[in-house]
Amino acid sequence: MSDRALLLARDPWHLFAAWDVEPATRLRALRSLGRRAVAALAAVRLVRDDGPQPPIDLPPGAGERVLDAVPGRSHVLEVGLRLRDGSFVALVRSPPASTPPATVSPDTTVTWVHAAAPTTPIDVRWSGRRVRRVRLVPRGGPSSHVHT
Repeated sequence: MSDRALLLARDPWHLFAAWDVEPATRLRALRSLGRRAVAALAAVRLVRDDGPQPPIDLPPGAGERVLDAVPGRSHVLEVGLRLRDGSFVALVRSPPASTPPATVSPDTTVTWVHAAAPTTPIDVRWSGRRVRRVRLVPRGGPSSHVHT
């Protein structure tokens, strides 16, 4: 096992964070901090382009968490120690993860395929109008579907 952190966008407003920090890594950090390490707590924080966010204290043994995010932004997870004086010491950082924007996609392209041969595209472009609803008819009816 090695020290590592992972951050994945779950949706525009949330990130899934997971991490592993070796006990030896934490111990080295605590020793290097000396007296400042008294009452240090395990914590995580997000870093965005507008700066680091306030740390979130973790329960003992935590290794994953869902975090609030900002849509359409890049985030980095830092796992570390929150010191009594309010400072934060990062032990491991994740690669950046971007949340999607909280808007409807401007991409309106649609690829239609034949149900019998799903890899054969149909050369018809979507007009942007509402697609007609298909109503299923019970077995034994005149056809398997009727357009409404």
